[in-house]
Amino acid sequence: MLTTFNITQQGEYHIKKGSPCQDYSKTLRIHSAPLACDLIISAVSDGVGSCLYSQDGSREAVETAVGFVIDGLNDEKAKKDDAYISELLHESFEAAYDAVLKYAEDHEYPFAQLDSTLTVSIYDGSTVWFGHIGDDGIVVIYTDGSYEMITDRHKGEFASSVCPLREIKKWQFGKTEKPVASFALMTDGVLDYLVGSDFYDKRIFYPFIQPVLAQAMDGDEKMDQLKAEFETYLKDDPDTPSGFRKLVTDDISIAVVQNSESVSALPAISFDLEQWDRETEEYRRKAYEKLYEKKRKPSKDQDEKAEQRKPLIVDPFEDDKDELDILTSHDSQPTAEASDQNEQTPDAEEINEAAEQVISDFVEMGNTAGKNLRRLVESTRNLTNVIYSSLKDRKKE
Repeated sequence: MLTTFNITQQGEYHIKKGSPCQDYSKTLRIHSAPLACDLIISAVSDGVGSCLYSQDGSREAVETAVGFVIDGLNDEKAKKDDAYISELLHESFEAAYDAVLKYAEDHEYPFAQLDSTLTVSIYDGSTVWFGHIGDDGIVVIYTDGSYEMITDRHKGEFASSVCPLREIKKWQFGKTEKPVASFALMTDGVLDYLVGSDFYDKRIFYPFIQPVLAQAMDGDEKMDQLKAEFETYLKDDPDTPSGFRKLVTDDISIAVVQNSESVSALPAISFDLEQWDRETEEYRRKAYEKLYEKKRKPSKDQDEKAEQRKPLIVDPFEDDKDELDILTSHDSQPTAEASDQNEQTPDAEEINEAAEQVISDFVEMGNTAGKNLRRLVESTRNLTNVIYSSLKDRKKE
């Protein structure tokens, strides 16, 4: 039996600001008469955080893509082969792009202000076909008990930026080669909690996803029960505290898909928490070594004065194109005015001191990450204020 549910929740950050939830998700089980089988179509989308109308972009993208796929699978010419389904997914992304563009034109909105990610999947009980753009992702559990993320994270030039649906050349399409028992599509609020970045070898914290991917939803009643329990965990109400929302303030979406018979037949999947903790400490050690190496590395005339002080903020993992997952957020495209300001290079000594404070706070995080994370965020905010003030003063001059 194929079963599925989806959850979308507004994050605390948007609740406090009184702004809309920018995530959108949808998942449906359909019967395709031409293919003579049941299929599950799922999609999630995350509106880019600082785009004014990204909630409209994510909704239009998901609804259009899912509708297009369903129509294609019910077409009398439909075939359950890789060529047909791959082309169908590609065309669904084109349709989603066109729908968002039309929505922007109809409402006289700048197209970029509707930016969102998009991840879509088709599942026949064994194979997952997918289309993907952005930093959402799909995590699968194969019938042999192994698990992995099958999509890439599409980040922009900066660690906190993301490639949206408009980045047509970055669109990713693919399929699984081994039979899949269950899987989940997730926007980055959930994905970054579950899957480590490239620096952390994309490790998956299996215990988090085990309750909904490794417990069989063998009927609607069991499916509703698992959905309610997981939704409560993610919501982290004071009456039922889980701690999840203390770490994740972003909007979140997840679409869970299962072949309940395959899930029931899964072998025992072990997870060594002590080994996980040891590996985590080793990653931290490597991160600190890399950070100190960048801070202390000698250079020719200070690398020509740090290439005229560019960039202002040193990313300790820039060679690996990596970032701290918990600090990742979606940035908007800079406005023309902002771009002009960014081309100026403030040389105030206080900016450098503020940047050094950011790095120092990161180094000191260690095992007291929760406490020092707040310091890091505060010092980063201070750095932003200093840079903004410097640019503002320079503009007045």
